Amino acid sequence: MGREALAEAMIPVIGRLYRENNVVTSIHGRSLTSKSTMNILKAHRFARRISKDELLVEETAPLLNA
Repeated sequence: MGREALAEAMIPVIGRLYRENNVVTSIHGRSLTSKSTMNILKAHRFARRISKDELLVEETAPLLNA
């Protein structure tokens, strides 16, 4: 699955976690709640400024389903 497809698949999971469990998912303080596919990808890229490595969508998507 491509990066954009994974980010698109994350949107309903993030929304459900927020609505049903009051879980605010974020990356280094940047909320992913109510964000578009591109905003989710940008948040992952933003992680590079903090840790010098881009956070891969392929690594974070499975965490949402755990």
